[in-house]
Amino acid sequence: LNRGAVRAAEYRMQQAEINYRQAELEVQTSVMQSLRRYLSLQEQVKQYDEGLLENAKLVIEGKIYSYDRGETSLLEVLDAQRTYDELHASYIETLFSCAVALIELERNAGIWDIHVE
Repeated sequence: LNRGAVRAAEYRMQQAEINYRQAELEVQTSVMQSLRRYLSLQEQVKQYDEGLLENAKLVIEGKIYSYDRGETSLLEVLDAQRTYDELHASYIETLFSCAVALIELERNAGIWDIHVE
């Protein structure tokens, strides 16, 4: 046997193992980053659902009530409505981002099961 050829084969095998471990670490890192992003967005959605939107709606209703009684201006009512509309738009964007993050997580984890032809 040629010692040089054996040694070269051993080095190639070691390099292949190193490459495999590196790829494995890259996948793990990608999955963990995707998971953190998804969980963060889930928490944001939860905050909207658990009162952020409802509180903004209550502010509008309070402003309308005050306006009807002559205690506040139309400008304040419109400002409260604008704030609610912006908050609601942000909520919709967060829902969308959360869905995208879930898809990315599933892709990175290798469990994405929808195939488009």
